[in-house]
Amino acid sequence: MTTVEPRRDVTELSSTGDDAVATAPRIVNGLTVRPRKKVNLWPYGLLLLPDFAVPLVIAGLGMRRLLRYLDANRPKES
Repeated sequence: MTTVEPRRDVTELSSTGDDAVATAPRIVNGLTVRPRKKVNLWPYGLLLLPDFAVPLVIAGLGMRRLLRYLDANRPKES
């Protein structure tokens, strides 16, 4: 009967904030493992919207962006 080894992380590197360390592949149980790429699902979700909803979504996103811009450029209170 074979035993299954627990998963262990061989390259336990300290996180220094370097981009090279963050994108470097990790070695787990002797196998090279790269982090998964994040997928943005918004473009695919917009394709599934009905035609009349697209302008509403665009207007909502534009309003949100405008409010964030105005909030960031607000004069500081002293």
